Amino acid sequence: MAIPLNFQDNLTEFEQAIISAMERRSQHKVPVNPKLGTLYVIGTPIGDVDGITLRAINTLKKVAIVAAETPLVATAVLSQYAIHTRVTSYGPRHLHEKIAVLITELKRGVDIALVSDSGMPVIYDPGCALIHAAHEAGLSVKVIAGPSALTAAVALAGYSGDRILFEGRLPRTKQGLRKFLTRLRHEGRTTVLFVEAHRSADILTALVSTMPRRAVALTINMERPHETVLRGRPRSVLEMLTRQKVLGKATLVIKGIASKKRNQSSARR
Repeated sequence: MAIPLNFQDNLTEFEQAIISAMERRSQHKVPVNPKLGTLYVIGTPIGDVDGITLRAINTLKKVAIVAAETPLVATAVLSQYAIHTRVTSYGPRHLHEKIAVLITELKRGVDIALVSDSGMPVIYDPGCALIHAAHEAGLSVKVIAGPSALTAAVALAGYSGDRILFEGRLPRTKQGLRKFLTRLRHEGRTTVLFVEAHRSADILTALVSTMPRRAVALTINMERPHETVLRGRPRSVLEMLTRQKVLGKATLVIKGIASKKRNQSSARR
C-alpha cells in the first residue's frame, strides 16, 4: 500500500542543504561492509512507556551508542528498563558535525541506535540526515519498527487509512495557516497534521472558515491516562475543546473528501 508522506517538506532548510550536499558528493552506491557497525532506527513510545517493543529493548541494550533527538528524554525511557547504554544527541544543532562523528563511529564497527523523542525517527524529526549519510557510506541500516502518532491517530479517528497525506510543520501565521488549509479543501486523502497543544484552537478556528463541513478528529495524549479524541465538524470539535480544556500532544486528522464530491467541486471551479 503506497502512502504518500511529504517528509521532505518537513525538513528545515539547513537539513535539506546537508542532504543535497551529500547527494551531490555521491556518484555511485557504496557496497555494505558487514564488518562495519550497524545503524538501528528504533521506534519509541508515543505515550505509555510500555509501548516499546521487546525487540527495541534488546537492541538498545546491545548497541554501544544511542543517538537521541533529546538525550534527557531518551535516558528517561532507557532507565525504565535498566538500560545503561551511552546516550548522545544528533541534532538539531550542529547536525552536520554530529553526523560526521556518528558515521566515523559506525565505520569503526560501533553499533548505534537512532531514536526520536517519541514514535519513529524521521517523522517530524531530523533523523533522516543521519540515515541518508549511513546509506551513502555503505553502512548497514536496519529498522526496529515501533509506535507512530501518525498511524495511531488515523486508527483512532476511524477514517480511511488507504491514502494518507502527512503534514508535520504548519505555517506559523494565521494568514499562512488559512492559505495552507484552503489548499486542502478538495483533498481526497485522509490528512494528518501534528499540532502544538497551544495552537489546537487556532487551527480548528481556521478550519471553521475553510472547511466547515469536513469531518475531523483531534487526538490528544494518545496512549496516556487522559487520552482524548474529539470527533465531528470543526466548530463542534472546537466547542468540545473549549469546554474540556484538554492540553497535551495533539494530532489532527481530517477526513478526505469523497471522490464524487471532489469531482463536483472541481467542475464548479
